[in-house]
Amino acid sequence: YVNHCYIYMGVGIAIPMDKYSIEGSELIRVSDTKRWPRATSPRPNILARTGNFLSSIVSFPFLSGYFKKSEPPSCWALAKRRWIVMVSVNLKDKSSSKSFCVSTYHMPCMFRNPDVMTIHASLAAQRAESFAKGKPFVLAGDFNIKPQDPQYELLTTGMMDVTDRAYPRPSAEESWRPELTSGLASAYAK
Repeated sequence: YVNHCYIYMGVGIAIPMDKYSIEGSELIRVSDTKRWPRATSPRPNILARTGNFLSSIVSFPFLSGYFKKSEPPSCWALAKRRWIVMVSVNLKDKSSSKSFCVSTYHMPCMFRNPDVMTIHASLAAQRAESFAKGKPFVLAGDFNIKPQDPQYELLTTGMMDVTDRAYPRPSAEESWRPELTSGLASAYAK
């Protein structure tokens, strides 16, 4: 058994080398592009983790309440642990000498945690824009979202409704917000 959140995942880009030259590239884990606050709560001790495990397998009424249940991880902790890699390339068209960038990403498939998907959608778009350094860029990939989803709204408008369930709840330790400089033009909508 391997916990999938600790495996590096990524995507690739195929380039017709007769049409384009590569002027630069980057492989980066999107969750590494953000500065994360230090964890404030210690990990549960081994006794508590063992008790939680045992109580999930067998019901011991006389032990109920003896072991403290661990809180589920926050959206911030879950987003930080996604080890998904984004591939970016800076290309130059050989016929026109124009440069542009292409980035591609595979969004975490976390439909039960849409706030994590929002964090990653924002981080991926922010990194693609940063990599492009003012050049035109394309952000492609498997985003695991539909046009009616709030992450699509975020990518195409640069913001989303803060009251939406998919908006990551602010915390005392976290000041970063899922916002973009501007929305991206959607090839899907064209």
